[in-house]
Amino acid sequence: MKNLENRVRKIFENKFVKSVSILASGSIISQFVVLVSSTLLSRLFSVSDFGYLSVFVSVSTFFAVLSTGRFELAIGLPEEEIEAKKIIKLIIYIASTVVGVYLFGIVLLKDLMNINDGTGFLNSPTSYLAPFYIFLVAVYSALGYWYQRKKDYRQITLANALQVISTALISIVFGVFHFSNGMIYSLLCGVAISTLYLFFKDRELMKLNEDRTSLLLI
Repeated sequence: MKNLENRVRKIFENKFVKSVSILASGSIISQFVVLVSSTLLSRLFSVSDFGYLSVFVSVSTFFAVLSTGRFELAIGLPEEEIEAKKIIKLIIYIASTVVGVYLFGIVLLKDLMNINDGTGFLNSPTSYLAPFYIFLVAVYSALGYWYQRKKDYRQITLANALQVISTALISIVFGVFHFSNGMIYSLLCGVAISTLYLFFKDRELMKLNEDRTSLLLI
């Protein structure tokens, strides 16, 4: 019996098992919040609101992948953290460029050429929010890999849970007050809150501007 207890204790003391359990617990909590809030949101928002949300997320997610250049996958590779921080800065620069081009494209198609797409994305005023959402998702993804590099899975879990909970709560508040496109605004707020949390939680990230080394040396 003692041997069994010792084996179980060793399993739970294993760093890998701890990391997996932390991430899994965060996912369970997030899914529970989504399940509970979806019941309320289905009564507060119309079918068209959910449709606009789906289109907004689909379009934004596609460009969010482009905005990182997939360089976030390389954050964990350098031996020195200063090199990893350079990659984060590079992602921020790429995301800013993609967002600028994307915003110009929206203004060009929506305001100057008056093009109406079949999905209704350009017809909605929330189309102007897409570039900001794309930028936040890109930065959030980079910060997530930064914390993975540091094996700080607790902060990743807290950030994910914070994003889901804040998005759900803000959506409910907007729904109660019949705020138009409230779920899209709450989605943007949730990503912003979790991104700021990860950024200010690590003092090293707040020193990114102090590093004047050229990105060409990455």
